Formats: sequence, structure tokens, C-alpha cells
Amino acid sequence: MSKELDIRKNLFNIDLKPEALALPLYRLEELYAKLPETKGCTSCGKCCKVQCPNMYYIEFLHILTYMQDNFDKPTVDGIFSKSFQNAISLAQDKQCPFLDDKNKCMIYEVRHYNCRVYGIIPKGEYQDRVKQAKKRLGVENISLEKQCDKVSIDGEGSNKGLNDIFEQLKQLEEEIGVSKNMVRLIGGSYLTFHDMLILHFFHDNDGIIECINQLKVIADDDPKKIEFTKLFEEQLLSSDRSLIY
Repeated sequence: MSKELDIRKNLFNIDLKPEALALPLYRLEELYAKLPETKGCTSCGKCCKVQCPNMYYIEFLHILTYMQDNFDKPTVDGIFSKSFQNAISLAQDKQCPFLDDKNKCMIYEVRHYNCRVYGIIPKGEYQDRVKQAKKRLGVENISLEKQCDKVSIDGEGSNKGLNDIFEQLKQLEEEIGVSKNMVRLIGGSYLTFHDMLILHFFHDNDGIIECINQLKVIADDDPKKIEFTKLFEEQLLSSDRSLIY
């Protein structure tokens, strides 16, 4: 199964050629640079072991570009395998596929907005996010009801204006060609890495998407689910792929 991405048929029908993405990704990095630096993380992995926060498509492309430039195929395959397991799992808590065996982030340099601000979001704003997450997931409780109390702002930075930067992120998402409706819609172009990955490669294959949706409602220890998962992973990982272009 070829993963060579046709730029005319990508998830949001935008141009994914390097020359088209260069400026938007540079502007994304400029946006990240406006965020305050943080300190205090002990690499306990508590947050990363239960959640891979949502990201926008431009952030997803930023991460894929980094993977394409810095990771070998076995590393990419491992990330893809973990992501697929997350995508079909019934579990609410899902470990980030970029957490390594030393509790370090494999993509720390290009981690997305939500990972950068976790721990320093004003309490009221964070509680609003928790409520939105519960509504989106259809649950009464989530693991990260509260932020990590060990993380704080390093230096004289401020957490004021985080929402303004988030709004600028949305604007950048629209500027690369994602429709305003998709940017503003709950679950539109704002998804977890594992869900975005599946849609990125298979959005135009209704059969595969339907199979994955069916697997999501089957118990994780069901023998049929385990067998299908193994076959699907073998097919996914055995092929050569271009992550972006």
C-alpha cells in the first residue's frame, strides 16, 4: 500500500510541497517563540502517559516534517504502530507515541502548542479546557483534571495572552488553506496525533476508515481485533512512504 501522498488529495486539500509549507512552518515557530519558557518538569511522564493533546493540522505537518528529516524508518514505524494502537483503543487514557523509554519527548523541539503551555495555563482557562474536553469525549472525568504543579514559568515571562496566541494559531491554520469552518468546528482540524495520522493517510479510503471505526468499539483484548491489528500494522509498516511530500 503506497503512502506517497498526492498533494491534490490530502486531508484538507492544501499544497504540501516544501516550498508551500516553508513560510507557514517558519511562522509557526515564530508563534511558539512568543510563549514563555517553562521549568520544573521532572520527566515523570505522568501527563504524557495518559494523553496526547489535540493539535492543529499545521502543527501535525510540522511534526511530520521533523520526523521525515530526523528519524529513521524503524523509529517512524514504532511511532506509527503506537499511534494506530491509540486510534483503535477503547481506553480513555492513551500514552503519547512520542514518549520514549526514558520518559523523554522525542519531538520536544517541535512539540505542539498544548504541550508547551501545559502547567502554566491560568486556572480558570484550564478548567474551561477541561470542560470542553469532557464534552468532546462524552465523559464525566478525565485524568488531567488539574495541571502539573511542578511546572512554572522560567524567568520574567507571563501566561497572559496565551489565548491570543492560540487564536493566532487558528488564523495560521486558515492561512494554509484549512477552511474556517473546519478550524472552528469541534474535532474539525483540531485532533490528536493518532487520529490525524489515520486521516492524513487514509481519508480517501472509506473501507479502511470504516474498519478502524468498527475496531474502536471492540474490546482491546478481543482475538479478532488483535489479529486484524497485526495484519493492518504489517501492511502499514512494510510499505515505503513519504510522510509529507
